[in-house]
Order: sequence, then C-alpha cells, then structure tokens
Amino acid sequence: QAHSRVVDATVGEGQYDRVINYILNTGYCPDLIELLRRVASTSIRAALEFGIKLVQSEVRSLLDPTLVVDLFVSLNLIQEATSLLLELLQHNRAEEGALQTRLLAMNLKAAPQVANTILEQGMFSHYDRAVVAELCEQAGLYQRALEHYTNTKDMARVIVHTNMIPQEALAAHFCRVDAEQGLACFKAMLMTSDPKLSLGIAVQFTDKMGACNLYPLLQQAGISLQGVFAHAAELDGLLRSDKIREAAMFAARSPTLRSLDTIQRFQTMPHRPGLSAVMQYFQTCKETGKLNQVETVQLCRPAVQQGKTEMLRKWWDASKLEDSEEPDSYTHLTLPTKRIV
Repeated sequence: QAHSRVVDATVGEGQYDRVINYILNTGYCPDLIELLRRVASTSIRAALEFGIKLVQSEVRSLLDPTLVVDLFVSLNLIQEATSLLLELLQHNRAEEGALQTRLLAMNLKAAPQVANTILEQGMFSHYDRAVVAELCEQAGLYQRALEHYTNTKDMARVIVHTNMIPQEALAAHFCRVDAEQGLACFKAMLMTSDPKLSLGIAVQFTDKMGACNLYPLLQQAGISLQGVFAHAAELDGLLRSDKIREAAMFAARSPTLRSLDTIQRFQTMPHRPGLSAVMQYFQTCKETGKLNQVETVQLCRPAVQQGKTEMLRKWWDASKLEDSEEPDSYTHLTLPTKRIV
C-alpha cells in the first residue's frame, strides 16, 4: 500500500520520470495501464506524455506497447495513439512490423490522409503490405493501393480510378510491373481513362509492352492510332494476310518496328515450307542494311545451337551483324579472327 500511495501521488503531480525511476529502483510494478487510464481521465495530453515515457523507458519490458495503443484506441484517442506509435517506431525495426501495420491500419480507417502522408514519406518497410493495400483501396487511396498490390487482378481493379491517381504515379506503376501485368493494367485502364492519357502511357512504355500488343487495345478503344502504333497495325495486317515477305520488308524499313516485339511476332507465325517467317525477317534486314543488336542476338542463339555458325561468320564478315556483350548472347565475334566462340 505504501508503494501504491507513493506512485499515485507522484503520478498526480505529473512527475512521470520519478514514477519510472521508483518502479525500477523498488521492483514494485503497479498496473501501468490502469495508471495511464486514470491520467487520461484528467488530461489526454498528460496521458500521451506518460505513455510515451513508459514505452521508451526500461519499464517497457514490463509493459506491452500494444496495450497502451489499445487503451488509447478504446478511448477514441486515435491521434494520441498515432503520436505514440510514431515516436516508438521511428527506427523502423523489423521486429516492429505488427505495430507498423497497426499504425497504418487504424489511420486508414479513421484518418486516411494521415496514413497517406506516412506512406508518402516511406517511414516504414516491415508492415503487412497486403493488409495495407486492401485498406488503402477501401479508403479511396488508389495510388497507394496500386503501389502495394502485387496481384494483377487487384492492380487492374484499382487502376481504373485514373482520375484519382496522379499521372506520374501511373507511369511509376508501369515502370515497376512486368510486361504481362502492364498489359492487363493498360487494358483495364482503357475502360475509364482519358484517351490522351492512355495514348501517352502506351507511347512511353511501347518498348516494354510491345507495339503489336498495345495497338489492338488502342484500336478496340477507338483511339486514333499514331506513329509506331499505326506501323504496328499495318505490320499486323500484312502478317494476318500471310504476306510474310511484304511484312518483313515493311518492318525492316521501319526503325520503330526493329524490336524484340516484332521478332516475336514473326516467330509466332505458323510454319511454312522454305524460310521460316522470322528467318525471312532477318534475311530482309540483312538485304536492306544490317541487323541491330537485338536482332543479332535473336538470330545467333538458335543458329549457334543448330550448328549454323558458318552462316553467321559470312554475315559477320559482310558487316551485317552487330556484336553484343550480353551474357550468353552467342555473339562473341572477335577481331581479327572474327571467330564465334
């Protein structure tokens, strides 16, 4: 009882450091949560001060910080619970991931803009991203949801809210995802976004997602095709008409189509007698100039594997191939012997 009276009197005087020292020196351990509750009943500001001191001191070993947060939340003191957790979690420790998730979750439910600011500042990295992603979407923070989701369906569902996602955030998203995810998101985005915005994303990420993949989506959405997409549309028309020679000539003479995407389009054409469609393309590139680095790598890999190195030597000697330092590219054609290694 003597210990209890001393602690109660010292708490009543607001001398929280003395309370903590008394507990540490005497070994007496009062009900700290009940003490904190009593302080909160008279002064919320004092309760926050006391709570922060408790979780930052050596007394913390006697007190689960989650219980302090629970108390503040039960009293609807979300702002105070947030202040306490921000103070406690400032070192971004891995073992505090659950508390990071708690901080973000309670603010996404009660004060979304506070959570948005915390996420924007990148203060934490050990929280449950799946939980936060879902809560961001529910709170209408679609940019943050897009940054946290990893499932393609989730991304596609969120990205339709282009009017609430900054353009630079959309661009960052397409930088971050792979080509398959990008195409799924782009297809979903076309349903609601401004045609100018969609076309801008398509142009910016043509190399990643492929003009031949993007142009049919733009066409279906009724967006006027321009530049590389108009070329891709014409190439696709030739290939669909089985005009392989004409398609190869058109692609070889169109700098914007000299890409891996175009090579893969020729590779998917049905087998036919004589030259394969992709070999027709390479042959045409050689006749009209020379193969670029991407084309050279794509030609050399199967050619070396099939033992057709003599053909490669002839093309190299005729300056029709461009060497590549890409690992495992099979294009290590070295001077002066110009030998394929």
